[in-house]
Amino acid sequence: MPKSNASSIKIHNAAGVRTALPIDFNGSAFTTFGDSKYIPFFAPDDNTFTTLLEARLLSTTHSACIGDKSLYALGEGLHVQDEDLPIELNGNMNSKRESINDILKDAFENIYTDGNKFIEVTRTKLSGKYFIHVHAHNNMDCRFEDNGDDDPIAVLRSKQFRNAGILSLDKPIRIPLWSDDSLRAKSAWVKDTKHRNVERTIIHLKNRISGIDPYGLPSFYAGLLQVMLEYKVARFNMDNFDNNMFLGGLLYIQGNLSDAEEKRLTKNIRDMYSGDGKQNRILTLSSENEIKDTKFVPFTQTHEGHFIEFDKRNEEKIIAAHQWSKDLLDLKNQSGLGKGGDYLKNLFKMKYQTIIKPTQDMVMKNFLHPLFSIMDDTLKTKLSDLPFYLKPVIPIQFEGELDINSLLTVDEGRDAIGKSALGSEKGNQLISEVGSSKVNKNETVK
Repeated sequence: MPKSNASSIKIHNAAGVRTALPIDFNGSAFTTFGDSKYIPFFAPDDNTFTTLLEARLLSTTHSACIGDKSLYALGEGLHVQDEDLPIELNGNMNSKRESINDILKDAFENIYTDGNKFIEVTRTKLSGKYFIHVHAHNNMDCRFEDNGDDDPIAVLRSKQFRNAGILSLDKPIRIPLWSDDSLRAKSAWVKDTKHRNVERTIIHLKNRISGIDPYGLPSFYAGLLQVMLEYKVARFNMDNFDNNMFLGGLLYIQGNLSDAEEKRLTKNIRDMYSGDGKQNRILTLSSENEIKDTKFVPFTQTHEGHFIEFDKRNEEKIIAAHQWSKDLLDLKNQSGLGKGGDYLKNLFKMKYQTIIKPTQDMVMKNFLHPLFSIMDDTLKTKLSDLPFYLKPVIPIQFEGELDINSLLTVDEGRDAIGKSALGSEKGNQLISEVGSSKVNKNETVK
């Protein structure tokens, strides 16, 4: 019997048929893990993190957009202008041997995937010396504690959240949210219950969407249905192959069958030609009158061209939801250079300034600056005074096919290598113009 390996991915509808998105604005927090209350994302199913992760894993176009934006957001990683990266940030930041750039990469990918990132910071005192560790947690394991206020002050962390709605006697780990408010400075840290010399706090990053609190949402969220449909089209074609291209239809049977016989016959036919829970629907009719022979009439006939056009439209909408560009995705192959270097350079610069840089600024402000402040207070460093920046990366096709010096101004070039802008007329000139020697024909070159 042919079978199908369809994924369990679903677009849950908690609020009726008005919307097929996993969101219910009327949902409220509920109790789990004994007396601990948390704010679901979103009620009542609390499965949005899982749905958004599965969406990335199953949609080719969606995953490519996230990968591209994450690549350009991280660039060549964290740098300091005119200096080497401080030793406190140049090694492993946790027991998993992750560097600060590994954690930043994880943060960018999660912000573009589900609009959130929970990063825990621990400080440990051993033999009178302090150590700082940074852990980027899986978003599926984290929820905001419900403290009866619109502004959460703590996060609950447990792998039990992956089984949304399951009651457990185990208590999740409660970690206070970091805050630079002087009134909450002390309560922003909690001592570990097993290791009294370890204190924890957690930093939450989110892509703010008006009307959604306290979690963030990814910028592509309006295109979630198209992301799901891209997978569904491929799944539909796979089901047809798995099920011998058998389509649902109407089965006429000559003879007077009982209801039980009709149900048994229909089930046998469906099980023989189709997998479980697929689109095949068979209606069986039997009668002694007006039915001259047993026959099967398919409901519909589907042509390949219909799905090719449908898939193309889905791809365009997914890229539009990401506010990205197909031409930038095509830079991975030679066809991406067909529209010319100036067009690609200006397109990339526009997307970098409007899509990538705002995310970089948010991560710098809401994660790196608080981390540097914590390290300065604990380790007595002066990281907050250093001019940190994320060094951008230029698409390789620009470097291989175009003369970069003829496209970038002096100030743009200085910014790319971490130098401060000149801000003068010379800074606005192209690098190639500044580097060329203009010699009067009457002068002698020595």
